[in-house]
Amino acid sequence: LAALDTLHVGLELVDPDGRLLLANRRAATLHPCADGQWKLPAGLAASSGDDGQPRRLAHTEAGEARIYEMLALSGWGADGVRAFIYVDRTEATVNEQRAIMLEQLASLGRAMQQVAHELNTPLASIQTLAVDLSHAKVDSDSVESIQLIIDEARRCREISRELLSTARLGSHTPVHTVVAEVVRRAARLAYGRQPGRASVNLVGDLDASCVTDGDRLLQILVNLLQNARDASDQSVEVSLHDSTEQVLLTVRDRGPGLSESVRARLFEPFVSTKPPGKGTGLGLYTCARLAHQLRAELTVQNAEGGGVVARLALLKQAEIVTASSS
Repeated sequence: LAALDTLHVGLELVDPDGRLLLANRRAATLHPCADGQWKLPAGLAASSGDDGQPRRLAHTEAGEARIYEMLALSGWGADGVRAFIYVDRTEATVNEQRAIMLEQLASLGRAMQQVAHELNTPLASIQTLAVDLSHAKVDSDSVESIQLIIDEARRCREISRELLSTARLGSHTPVHTVVAEVVRRAARLAYGRQPGRASVNLVGDLDASCVTDGDRLLQILVNLLQNARDASDQSVEVSLHDSTEQVLLTVRDRGPGLSESVRARLFEPFVSTKPPGKGTGLGLYTCARLAHQLRAELTVQNAEGGGVVARLALLKQAEIVTASSS
């Protein structure tokens, strides 16, 4: 029993009448039988437990969720003592999930390179036609929209070239960037100008600036604003606070907030609160990686009074980290 306790393995012995004969400390913690009568743990009652196959159950200890397997060491004989062991399989399960996730990411990377190759030609055509259109006589709103098309087509072609060559964003040079201008551009991309659509309220130090990669910052903001847009139909508040060493940018929505299970895995790939077909679960994962490359700090948490608040702390001047070193 001492050896089993050291190994964090649970052991139960049960007589043919279902009376618990022995349970070591781990088994008693995982599967308490207050009345001395043994029964299958909660969640496993639909299983007979007599085929020797391991059954999985979850257990929370000191705030940490663990996964255990219950294995029946002997059959359900009418005149024999039954033995069950409980083995911690948390690390093995996490490693299995990590291997699956890495394979998914590798497959996604290969698919992205193929898509990038196919996108180059139409993107070049869009950019060329938009430049031609910009020379026509159009109103000021149309000029702004056309310029946005040109800029975004250029950015997409830049990303596709990087995906085809090194699959990383590492060649950009940090430049002086007015953060409010990037926010406005991200709002146009995430919300557009459709009538009735919620708006982005930009407040705070609108002249705040820093030396950073504007394209990476734009990608982070577009993801954050799209999440806020999907969370609630109400307007999103984006605030800027300029200090000596950093610019603090916050994005606040009025949605339902984050559950505990999602908060614990917020920046992991393929974790999403959106229904199937509405999101890949890569938005915040990508934001976290881009923020690291900008040497910025990104936090996302539930806000007081409801909703979610995302905070991005940008250094006034920082050396950009390449994806290979991150």
